[in-house]
Amino acid sequence: MVKLTKHPFSPVTVDDANSEWTAEDFAKTRPAAEVLLGIFEAHEQVKTAKLDSLRQDIAKGMNDAKNGRTKEMAFLNSEWLMQHVR
Repeated sequence: MVKLTKHPFSPVTVDDANSEWTAEDFAKTRPAAEVLLGIFEAHEQVKTAKLDSLRQDIAKGMNDAKNGRTKEMAFLNSEWLMQHVR
């Protein structure tokens, strides 16, 4: 690791894992808003997939309870849950 100093109060560290940017590196950059939007969209897709899976699990459990395939089901308000799970 090599320590460089641009200014006496702002040391800069350059190493193999974090080398100085080249013109090629700068040419490949994208605006932060574009990158962050991609991250946000990916997060929303994962969140939606998890909620869909949870809804399916709850619906299956309620169907099992309705058909007598489970012994006990303790929901505070199963009517409310059925309206909001579909």
